[in-house]
Amino acid sequence: MTLNSAKRDELFNQTMVEYGDALWRLTFGYCWRDADRRDLYQEILMAIWQALEQFRTMSSIRTYVYRIGHNRGLSYRAQEKRRSHASLERDLIPDPRQALYKLTEEDRRRQQLQLAIRRLNPSLRQPLMLHLDGLSNPEIAEVVGITEGNVAVRLTRARKAVEQSIRGGEAS
Repeated sequence: MTLNSAKRDELFNQTMVEYGDALWRLTFGYCWRDADRRDLYQEILMAIWQALEQFRTMSSIRTYVYRIGHNRGLSYRAQEKRRSHASLERDLIPDPRQALYKLTEEDRRRQQLQLAIRRLNPSLRQPLMLHLDGLSNPEIAEVVGITEGNVAVRLTRARKAVEQSIRGGEAS
C-alpha cells in the first residue's frame, strides 16, 4: 500500500494530533538538554513522515510511531557524547544562588524522580518511560523489540533502581 501525498499528509496530521505530545515526552529518555530534545523531536517527525509510506496495518499506528521514535532516539544517542552525571545534575537542578527560585517539596520530589529515571541504563529507562506514557506490556515489547516477559522484568528492575536512587538521594 503506497500512500499518495494527500493521504500521507492526512495520516501524518492525525498521528501528530494523537501522538505528538507523547513523542515529545519520549525524547526525555534520550536527551537531557532542551535543544537536543528539540533536535531529536524534529528527527522523529521526519522519520515518521518518511516511514508512513511503508505503514502496514499489521501493527497499530501507535506502536509504529513509538517504534520509530525509539529507533531514532537510539540513533541520536549513539551519535552524541555521553554526558556525565555531574553535568546532568547541573542541567536538572537550578543554581541555588538564584535567589528568586524557591523549590517546593513537590518540585524537589519531581526533580529527584527525573534524575533517578535519567540515571537508569537505557535498557531499563525506555520500558519505564513507555509504561509511564500508558503503553501496555505487549505494546512496549513491540516498540522496544523484546519479549513481554522481558518487559515485566525490566519494569520491575527499573522501579527498584528508581526507588533506591531516590532513597539514596534523601539520605545524603
